[in-house]
Amino acid sequence: MWQRPSALIFNECAQHYRLPPKVSQELTTRQEHVAKSHRREMQEISWRCQNRLHERGRKLAARGKTRQKVQIALARELAAFVWEVMRLVTPTADGTHVEVNTARRTNNTVGAEPTAKKESSHLHLKNP
Repeated sequence: MWQRPSALIFNECAQHYRLPPKVSQELTTRQEHVAKSHRREMQEISWRCQNRLHERGRKLAARGKTRQKVQIALARELAAFVWEVMRLVTPTADGTHVEVNTARRTNNTVGAEPTAKKESSHLHLKNP
């Protein structure tokens, strides 16, 4: 089955979340290249992503899900974290960063637990 190149990248990246979260020297070096105005928030998102995906992968594996299912679930959730970072800062072709309007940000971010449970809106149809 053919996959988009971005899906393959997320799938490859999701493999790394099997390992316990840590801030390596390589990661620290890469984060130093982020503008100081956004660095702290990007580090918080990065750390939250590492912890959430590692824990989710561990729980899915403990429930008996196959390695492939776990990896795809983590890749899907990783895409949401990347989207959150891209909402914060958008890189331009010349290597600079453009700040995205942060006024629209809400308290309900990726990885946050919902404050109240919503009722299911699924229709339950009976087969004739």
